[in-house]
Amino acid sequence: MEGTLPLIDKKALGIFLGMTYGISWLVAVFLYLGGGISEGGWTLRVGLLVLGLMLVPAAAALVASILTRDRAHLSIRLWPINPRPVLVFAVLAPVFFIVVYTVSVSLGYGVADWGLGALRARMPGPAEAGLQQQMPAPFLLIAGFLMSVVLGPTLFALIGLGTEIGWRAYLAQKLEPLGRWGAAAVSGLLWGICWFPLVLGVAWAGESTFFQALSLAIRISIAAALFGMLLAEVYRRSRHVALTSVLAGCFYAQEYGIWYYLIRQPDPLMTGPYGAVGIVGLALLVLIAFLVPRWERLIGIAPPPVEPAADSGA
Repeated sequence: MEGTLPLIDKKALGIFLGMTYGISWLVAVFLYLGGGISEGGWTLRVGLLVLGLMLVPAAAALVASILTRDRAHLSIRLWPINPRPVLVFAVLAPVFFIVVYTVSVSLGYGVADWGLGALRARMPGPAEAGLQQQMPAPFLLIAGFLMSVVLGPTLFALIGLGTEIGWRAYLAQKLEPLGRWGAAAVSGLLWGICWFPLVLGVAWAGESTFFQALSLAIRISIAAALFGMLLAEVYRRSRHVALTSVLAGCFYAQEYGIWYYLIRQPDPLMTGPYGAVGIVGLALLVLIAFLVPRWERLIGIAPPPVEPAADSGA
């Protein structure tokens, strides 16, 4: 380890982390002072702010590369994309959420509301749209599920592309002298820490007590760290940032999909992707990604191209 640490461009990492953390945490303060984001509290301004926040890691990577004259990390691989791993990721994400919530409900940590009462309560009434009585629960359930499956590798992948460019294509790759486990663990941990004040400020200023907000922030940070490790390993094996963005987008779409309305009265410490069941599931995915040899070839990920030597001015 001692011999590899000097190979890490500390100046580039400092610029990247300083810019990413600084802007993200300023946004956390802004959202906290603005009252957080309670249910139904998403405004156009907040939505645009969050979308802009997703682009910060890519911007930070670009600035760090320019300031350190690191031309090798200005080049990223976006195209072409083999549809086979995209389909695998599009199936993996919903299967993961199905297993997590099935285990949670089976253990008594939530109740499945097949009638989707919470969703119906937020739909326009018959006098406004005439739709509430016409859409049966099975239609809403299937439509919501299929929508999340379609939007994951498309819209959500596009939204998360800036994050993957910064945290995986730049930071995780910069940390690779630490070894595959070390690079993934450190980059994932740093990603989780970046989310901590944002989640804490938003939840605390919203409808949560401080301890509820703290618990949520800790659990999301742990889940983000593990998910970041998974994404880092996918990027290491593929060197294709669009594929890591597709995988992330598929999970994001499920996270914000029909599950919120289907599973009622959940135990937040146990249920969902940020509960104990989900965190254990993510840890298992990380172990599979690291320990199973050549799984990327089985799902159609081509070997990464030979990269030129880094031209770093650090």
